[in-house]
Amino acid sequence: MMPQRKVMPAYLACALSSLLLFAWLAVEIKNGAIGGFDQSVRDFVHHYASPHMAAAMQGVTLFGSVLFVFVTFGICVALFWWREWSESAWAMAWVMGGSVVLDNALKYGFERARPIPYFGVVPNSYSFPSGHALFSFCFYVALAGIAVQRVSSAWIRALVWISAAGLIALVGLSRIYLGMHYPSDVIGGYLAGACWVSGVAAAGLFRVTPATSQDSPESRPDDVN
Repeated sequence: MMPQRKVMPAYLACALSSLLLFAWLAVEIKNGAIGGFDQSVRDFVHHYASPHMAAAMQGVTLFGSVLFVFVTFGICVALFWWREWSESAWAMAWVMGGSVVLDNALKYGFERARPIPYFGVVPNSYSFPSGHALFSFCFYVALAGIAVQRVSSAWIRALVWISAAGLIALVGLSRIYLGMHYPSDVIGGYLAGACWVSGVAAAGLFRVTPATSQDSPESRPDDVN
């Protein structure tokens, strides 16, 4: 793994660029300038609707739900503490705790009404940004970032990142397909998540510090394969 000081500028650049893009998107939404984009994407996705696809997307969307993400988060944190990976447990706690604050602050700050869903019932919450997109981005990126520090194989690290990115993308697509969110809500969730996770990474909370004891799990990056 690269030293923290070498990758910190990249984390900061990602956080800043995500923040600027989110701000631009928010202004466009407030000005009503993005409605055409949202509707065209919704129409395109809904054109391929079918009962089987709807059932599949309802399954996929569960991977970004509050219940699934935070139950899995609790299991992961408990596992990290059991393995004495305290830094990883705290990093995950910071990421997911911040994601809850962000989601609520942004939703109540913008108060964007939900679109009429194609499948299911309208959730009793605001639309922008998508909580599923925000939570899934924060959780799966954080989990992947922690996992890749403990494997030495480059192809396994690549597989972890590809799997995380694919799952995040599918969760976002499911929200659009089901009609629960506008596409710009999903993009906003991703940008908010990218800004927050990058900020946490820039603060050095994802580092694995070698312990003084050679037997400590934190001192063995390859302990989990």
